[in-house]
Amino acid sequence: MTFDMNLVQRGARLRRSPFFEATQRHGAKAYTVYNHMLFPVCFDDMEAEYRHLLEHVTLWDVSVERQVEITGPDAFAFTNLLTPRRGRPACARSLAGSACGCGLISG
Repeated sequence: MTFDMNLVQRGARLRRSPFFEATQRHGAKAYTVYNHMLFPVCFDDMEAEYRHLLEHVTLWDVSVERQVEITGPDAFAFTNLLTPRRGRPACARSLAGSACGCGLISG
């Protein structure tokens, strides 16, 4: 059973991700809203999805995530304060001009 988009009222505040049609083709059964975008959260039952993650490979639509660039003379020190690692964080080992990814949680 595919998700019926006619059940969701869309507008300027709710967008599809660039991969929405692909998630439909591969059987997304449920979505949630994340950063004003439809984010697929279910393709199969939870146990089957977990088993597939452990035994095969899974692809996730992370286009709903946002990127920021932190610049300035204190950017390096500031980003080191944001990371959850003790000692020398992974971002601290990044070279200037390279990308660094880490999860940040408020709360």
